[in-house]
Amino acid sequence: MVENSVVERLKSASKLGIALGGGGARGLAHLGVLKVLDEFGIKPNVVSGTSFGSIVGAFYCAGHSWKDIAEIMDEVKWHKVLDVSLQGGLIKGDAFGRALSKYLPEKFEDLEHPLCVIATNIESGKRVVLSSGDLVRSIRASACFPGLFAPVELNGMHLLDGGILDNVPIGALDSYSVDRTVAVNVNIPPDYPVIEEEESSWWAKLRKKAGLKRASLPFDLLVKSLDIMIEKITSVNMAVSRPDLYIHVPLFGIRIHNFDKYKEIFEMGERATREIIESHKK
Repeated sequence: MVENSVVERLKSASKLGIALGGGGARGLAHLGVLKVLDEFGIKPNVVSGTSFGSIVGAFYCAGHSWKDIAEIMDEVKWHKVLDVSLQGGLIKGDAFGRALSKYLPEKFEDLEHPLCVIATNIESGKRVVLSSGDLVRSIRASACFPGLFAPVELNGMHLLDGGILDNVPIGALDSYSVDRTVAVNVNIPPDYPVIEEEESSWWAKLRKKAGLKRASLPFDLLVKSLDIMIEKITSVNMAVSRPDLYIHVPLFGIRIHNFDKYKEIFEMGERATREIIESHKK
């Protein structure tokens, strides 16, 4: 068997950190990534996460294996946990929070591994790192997509999605004195068309439930604009932080609401990770 230098470096790390990026349903690819890392004996000790990456990271740090998390995600009825609101955003997030509470401890301090999640203070415009206190509320803040979820009030701040400023929070791992790092980017290249989804999709049905008869072009443009911004910021951050292993999953054709494509997204994460690790062989 040919030795893989990056695998050996990561396996021998005394403290290995992993940064899991946001991307809505695209974040399900993290499970395929974790599966392959586990197969190679690569086991992160510290996790930083943004948006859906904070959700997967919290489950992992709570002691759930990638297989446990995959089973939970496969069973989730997304149209039920995303509750409709027309105040501050389409989705209130209360049912989402209750669903998370079924599987996660109350506080960061109760996790098995250190975790920090990234949010954006919408009033100050500053990046916020959350690593203590209310775990579920912090995750809700990190995953609070602008215009879709109502802002989360926490510690005297009104918080939105951390992806606005730091979608793959590799820099947040510096505070934990990690000696090796892995970064996982599930945001897609921004050269995709702005199109409406099929009217039969659960996302279209959710819009209809909220009283919106058709997909909103302004919202579609907001999503596309954020994807462009996120990809540019992430490219700069990766060049500065230079993780030992950078995994960018090419989720072409996957939109942030495509939770119905769970198995496909999982397999894309798994396949990309195998290919990237294979490319590092001597």
